[in-house]
Amino acid sequence: MNIIPKVECRRCGREFSGLRSRCPYCGTTRVRAGDTVPPITASEVPGTPASQRAEVNTRWQTLFGLLLMACVVLAVVVLITISLADAKEINSSTAQNLPTQDILPEETFEPEESAAPAESAEPTETPSPADTTSAQEIGSIKLTYYGSQLSEFSEAVGETVPLEAVTYPDGMAGQVVWASENEAVAIVRDGQVTGIGQGMTTITATIGDVVAKCTVYVG
Repeated sequence: MNIIPKVECRRCGREFSGLRSRCPYCGTTRVRAGDTVPPITASEVPGTPASQRAEVNTRWQTLFGLLLMACVVLAVVVLITISLADAKEINSSTAQNLPTQDILPEETFEPEESAAPAESAEPTETPSPADTTSAQEIGSIKLTYYGSQLSEFSEAVGETVPLEAVTYPDGMAGQVVWASENEAVAIVRDGQVTGIGQGMTTITATIGDVVAKCTVYVG
């Protein structure tokens, strides 16, 4: 059993005892792995042009890295700002949609029972036109928005909401007088309600002695 390791000569290629420092065949000095030192490059020697160029390159690389990092941070900030602005604009446009309406169920008007004609032996007189008008008095008025009855609604400044005065019994004619309690908040012209300033007011529609009201919130 060979305890002493063998090494190979780097010149002649023959093996010899690891205890020897030279090859017994060609006399080449044995080189141990621990004796090998990597060569020093020119850039590692201080004061040489190569080392100066290496320092300049290192500085430029550091500066470029800092600029690149700053650009990335700036791009992230810009993207976040744009996203927040878009979200705010979407919320604002959504809030300024058509007026939110509290639509109430339509009231059911039951026809009044006709009173039985009173028996009289006296001849009935022909009613005059004035009596006919009073007999056909308007029972009530309701304010509607495209067929839906409203008691209140909201709108934005500058927005116009059309209202219609519907009489009962149906087909009763009469001059509708429109009015707004506070024209600094909203005005009404022929049923067209336009928001003027923020606040609350009441729109009224009057035919004879019958009045219908609707509350308006302008925001």
